[in-house]
Amino acid sequence: MIDAPNRVDVEAAEMARQLADGSLDGSGFGHADHVRLARWYVVEYGAYDALGLFSRHLREYAESMGSAKYNQTITWALLLTIAE
Repeated sequence: MIDAPNRVDVEAAEMARQLADGSLDGSGFGHADHVRLARWYVVEYGAYDALGLFSRHLREYAESMGSAKYNQTITWALLLTIAE
């Protein structure tokens, strides 16, 4: 479940750190986690910076996992919808 706006989400912050450094365990990283992390990035960095940071971190993570599933258009649409 996503926390209320402006509430610190410690678990999402830890997931974001792991996403950024490539140590996130992909076995349990599903759609809800993508949305939760996208929201965390928007709240933490603002929509503009989240577009670059989350996109880069998610793309690099997907590449490190050998996945071709990353899609920039979908990622940006998600971030901008959350920011709205």
